[in-house]
Amino acid sequence: MMPYEAVTSVLTSTSTISALIGGKRYTHGSRPKDSTYPNLTFYEVGGPVGKNGIESQWFSFGCRAKTIEAALALARAVLQRFHGSASTGIHGHQNGFEISGSHQTGSPGIIFESDVYNVPVDIMFTYPTSTVS
Repeated sequence: MMPYEAVTSVLTSTSTISALIGGKRYTHGSRPKDSTYPNLTFYEVGGPVGKNGIESQWFSFGCRAKTIEAALALARAVLQRFHGSASTGIHGHQNGFEISGSHQTGSPGIIFESDVYNVPVDIMFTYPTSTVS
């Protein structure tokens, strides 16, 4: 499993996020031109960085909605799902992919995109290279 497939698996199995976006999830930033809101996109930023059998991969999530409140609620749900320790976060095996850690790397705040609000969330994932297939 590739890292983006593990992220997709986690997103599709999270009822809080699904309830907020109603199934409107577009991977790798491929938001259709006529997409409806709220929705969630994500993409890999750069390539994985690895050393001594461990890789890190940075993902950026676009949490878009017609209101600031709805965009912030979606961003909070993404942060809550991907945040935590080995006992409270998504760490461990996700459909055969082992996630050793995750942390927020930054957020530029609220971006207005002509007709919709976007609250980007950037998260770095760490995993053993042996888990990538």
